[in-house]
Amino acid sequence: ELESYLDGKVPSTIIVNREEAIKQAICESKEGEIVFISGRGNRRVLCNGENTMKLLKDSDVVKKVLEQFK
Repeated sequence: ELESYLDGKVPSTIIVNREEAIKQAICESKEGEIVFISGRGNRRVLCNGENTMKLLKDSDVVKKVLEQFK
């Protein structure tokens, strides 16, 4: 759904797993580029009517990925 707003003007990749998407964005960024992560707010639990799952904080994912570069 979100990709439809880009109208093919911006290259994009859909990665359903949020943790993997953040990791890929950081790992593929080049020196001097900014990685902007937004969209989920401060929700810690996701309920879809059938399942409930605890969500990782985006900041924790970023810290985990950056630790790999030390």
